[in-house]
Amino acid sequence: MATPVLLFTLALLVKLVIARRRIGRGWRIMALAFCLPLLFIMLQKSLRFSIHVNWTLPAYLSLIPASVHMSFVLGRRLRRRIGSVAAVHRAFKGLCWTGMLCIAVNIVACLYLIVLQPRLGYVSAFGPWKELAVIVEDLEDRIPEHGDREPLIITEGRYRMASVLAFYRLPIEDDYDSWKQSSSQWLIEGRGLGYEYWSDQKDWIGRTVIYLDSRKQIPKDVAACFDHFEIVHDPRLQALGDYQLAVGTGYRGPKRSGKPAADG
Repeated sequence: MATPVLLFTLALLVKLVIARRRIGRGWRIMALAFCLPLLFIMLQKSLRFSIHVNWTLPAYLSLIPASVHMSFVLGRRLRRRIGSVAAVHRAFKGLCWTGMLCIAVNIVACLYLIVLQPRLGYVSAFGPWKELAVIVEDLEDRIPEHGDREPLIITEGRYRMASVLAFYRLPIEDDYDSWKQSSSQWLIEGRGLGYEYWSDQKDWIGRTVIYLDSRKQIPKDVAACFDHFEIVHDPRLQALGDYQLAVGTGYRGPKRSGKPAADG
């Protein structure tokens, strides 16, 4: 995430501050102050918890202007030492070719994700979300409405599937915002990260739920959360992978609570 350039800048800044045995210039201290503490916190957290590498990106924001500044400083020093404009031009030409190569790699990666990935499906992180959204929406339209009480869409997983499914259902849902009727597994089992704070479990007691699971078989504990639970057999799901779809009526709350959430 930091890239070699930013890591080199961070190491050089630390070296300059330590070598001079004093606080150093203000811009160096500011760059390190906005970078090192967050990196140390992430290092400590990573020993006990699961974290994502993109969480450290804010730590590198202060290194970007520092890298630009130091590149000009090092360029001027290199020019004075070499004393030859041609040598500096050769070094600059090498940097340009390196930058062009990095840009080309990014363009190829983007073209793969946009053009080839939908057809080849090699990267599992890019699931058949549009197709799943259509299937879920068709099933929702077939469920009898009870006033304004639309079915809640619950997916397996802490957040990813619920989020992407709500995103891809948004353009095809006419009656309401799909994200308001979407949630993750925390209403059934486990944790749900932010979803646990965005809605109250008691509000869904007795409601009808559409449940989507990416595993080959839905665990039996899921059915125990409803008065009635029925697997939906849609031939379109077989072509998308190991996805299971079900409808549960009379939501009673997660089994781990031992009794309906409305009583607690």
